[in-house]
Amino acid sequence: MNWFRQSLVVFFALVASFAFLACGQISFDSALFSNDAWIAREGDSYSYIRHTQTVGEAEVKIGFTGFYGKQSLWALKSVGAADLGLNIDIAAGLRGHYKVCLVEALGRVTVLASARGSSSHTLALSPGTHYIVVVGDAAYGNVTLRLLEGPEPRPYEVRLLL
Repeated sequence: MNWFRQSLVVFFALVASFAFLACGQISFDSALFSNDAWIAREGDSYSYIRHTQTVGEAEVKIGFTGFYGKQSLWALKSVGAADLGLNIDIAAGLRGHYKVCLVEALGRVTVLASARGSSSHTLALSPGTHYIVVVGDAAYGNVTLRLLEGPEPRPYEVRLLL
């Protein structure tokens, strides 16, 4: 009888453990990572297991574990044609799928960075509102993004969304 009770306790402990692990899983459709229509859509949908960030008006540093979804960092509203610089540094420890994108006013998505390393970009902004977004699927790593704004007066407005 004692053996039977111990077996039941072990069985229920295992069932409870599996149920707990299943509830802790993040649900994300990996096909969305490559879906430009979803990336361009207004609104964010994301989750992190762990997340740290240091935010300035023109610089964002993000550390993340288990990043899934899409998060907008900046809205860039241009009243005329304008150029804006952007430096991106994705640390060497990046794992999973991660990319930094420009979503243009008309909904076109341009991938600016998706691999480890540093890159510099000149964003040619047309009139309208553009967004700098990050997209992840089981991503782990660190990234720094730095806007390099031109001299005053600027034909655009930068709004931090974090």
